[in-house]
Amino acid sequence: MSSVTSRMPLILLALFLCIAVVFPASAVPPIPSEFYGEITIDGLPAPAGTEILAKINDQVVGGIDVESEGIYGSSGTFDSRLVINADEADLGQFITFWVGDRQAAQKITMQAGMSQNLDLTFIDGQEGTIDASLSLPVPQGTASTQAPLMAAPFLGLFAAIALMKKKNKY
Repeated sequence: MSSVTSRMPLILLALFLCIAVVFPASAVPPIPSEFYGEITIDGLPAPAGTEILAKINDQVVGGIDVESEGIYGSSGTFDSRLVINADEADLGQFITFWVGDRQAAQKITMQAGMSQNLDLTFIDGQEGTIDASLSLPVPQGTASTQAPLMAAPFLGLFAAIALMKKKNKY
């Protein structure tokens, strides 16, 4: 039996370990956040059909149309809401709300999975002046917490090589 054929099970095991560890290390996007509430523009209820956009760092991350005058979304289980789909890097960043080129007075910190009533007011001169963030801790991913996942494939390969060398000694 050739040495390659006798080592084949260990080589396959090493490849399997590398693949099995790399796939779970892929980033999973945070759970979307949702908002609903009243909306006023210059003190008046926003008309039906008004489009509200949510942005993080000038990037659009969600949107909804006002369906009933002065109301966007609702708290019911199957009701529509302003859904924010953000990346992990966006956690802790401010979400701003826009109607056309006008920014709402309210801004809120992005936190994964929150669903809350947030009334929006659009008044000239008050853009982004009200921090409506909840006082919940925001999880922050760091390189030091992610490093073990990056090293795992190499550790699996190293273990397989060590097993092959040990087998050859006997």
